[in-house]
Amino acid sequence: MSKVGILGHQTKDAAKLCLHNCPLLEDMAVWSQWALVFEPELGKLKNFVQKYGGVTTKQLDGVCFNAFEIDGFF
Repeated sequence: MSKVGILGHQTKDAAKLCLHNCPLLEDMAVWSQWALVFEPELGKLKNFVQKYGGVTTKQLDGVCFNAFEIDGFF
């Protein structure tokens, strides 16, 4: 029996579309309810973004910011 989230089977394209629609400066994990909807099937959000997107790190006044991108969907 495979693991699925509370909304049933979710594809990686559905996850990418969800993340693409996340408002700027929102916590993607909270906004998408990743742990409940996608994580049982697709794994941790950080691993998913690293595999199917990209992470850019910038430092400003000693504070480190990460920008997460999901490319190649549209």
